Amino acid sequence: MEPDWDNNIKDFLIRQLSFSVDWEQPGVNAVGLQKLSHQLIENITISIIQDFNPSILSDFKYFPIDNFIIYLKENFNLETITDQIIPIDKGKKLNGYCDIENKKIFIDVSLRDTEQFAFVCAHEIAHFFLHTNVQMSQMIYDNLNDSAYDSATGKYLLTNEKHWLEWQANQFAAALIMPYRCVLGKLEAWQMREGISKLGSVFLDNQPCNIRDFQVMITSLADEFKVSTTILENRMRDLRLITYEGGKRGCHFSLIRKVKEPQSISQIMKRMF
Repeated sequence: MEPDWDNNIKDFLIRQLSFSVDWEQPGVNAVGLQKLSHQLIENITISIIQDFNPSILSDFKYFPIDNFIIYLKENFNLETITDQIIPIDKGKKLNGYCDIENKKIFIDVSLRDTEQFAFVCAHEIAHFFLHTNVQMSQMIYDNLNDSAYDSATGKYLLTNEKHWLEWQANQFAAALIMPYRCVLGKLEAWQMREGISKLGSVFLDNQPCNIRDFQVMITSLADEFKVSTTILENRMRDLRLITYEGGKRGCHFSLIRKVKEPQSISQIMKRMF
């Protein structure tokens, strides 16, 4: 008998929400939107990967997004369309969007064969897994402000429903295509090949040798994960695999430029993609 993956994932979410996190309704404009913790989202993606292809985790493989798209169609009847141009809507050019009601994801054809493709796909897939039961009008969503970056805390301010939706989708996307186990495994493998004795972490200061090693490492691993160096450094920073001099969130010479003024998520995403 074929497993009912829709109910399996739903049951998993209910168990995690019940026992693993203090949850609340983040706002009143989106019915069904829950405050999911970083660790809970990590656990959800691990569960999905283990069902899709456990060898990704055991062998530190890159995430085959095209195969995953087929898996989603076969197991969830979720169709991902990647050969069309997404028209400009209300003056905005979208890289992708998720039509939850019709179980369709659209990714702009211009992203095919780019280092942004996997992340954008995973971001839209996140909305399907995490936000299927969220009820929120498009007009309200469009009128909500983007989240601003707080340079003092090194975090985005999550103050409305739009912030939570997009933060959760970004966390899910990063965890799905760059699982902690795989990032750590690939980092340690690279360090061993380079004869680096301290494994499993990177310290970045202004020494030319450390800058050079960092740039070589981040470029090499980004190529293995088939993502941009910015996306990978963000992920490694969030996993605390990178330590910056003075405990800073980023350095002026790193591939993530130090943010001088608060910026919206859409501004950051445009620079990333």
